[in-house]
Amino acid sequence: MILENHEEISKLPNCPLINDEKTITLFRFCENNPISVTDIIPFAISKPEMFAQECLAWGLSLFNTREATVKIIKGLPTKKRKRIIAIGQIEVDNSIAVKHQSCDNINHYTLYPLKNVNLISKFTTQDL
Repeated sequence: MILENHEEISKLPNCPLINDEKTITLFRFCENNPISVTDIIPFAISKPEMFAQECLAWGLSLFNTREATVKIIKGLPTKKRKRIIAIGQIEVDNSIAVKHQSCDNINHYTLYPLKNVNLISKFTTQDL
């Protein structure tokens, strides 16, 4: 099991922290419908000067309910919120990613895709 961005992630201590073994449905807000590659760029890649040394930044933020995702969207800055047009849904098991509950929000998960997995093809997307 080799993660996408394995070389960079392996340089960080205890990264990823753990793996939740169960299969779970997760949701991600996106600026495109259908979801596209630009919707799943980790912060460590889009803003390396700020986040490259943070383990969680190499993963993707997702939520375990649609309602929790909508709540997060409502809390985004207006400029970002206006660009969000859809919510992607994905069934995640150990064959496509490592995932774990993270941060203070019990609905928040961080997902680290496995190398050579077409994550985009696993999503279904619905308008917001």
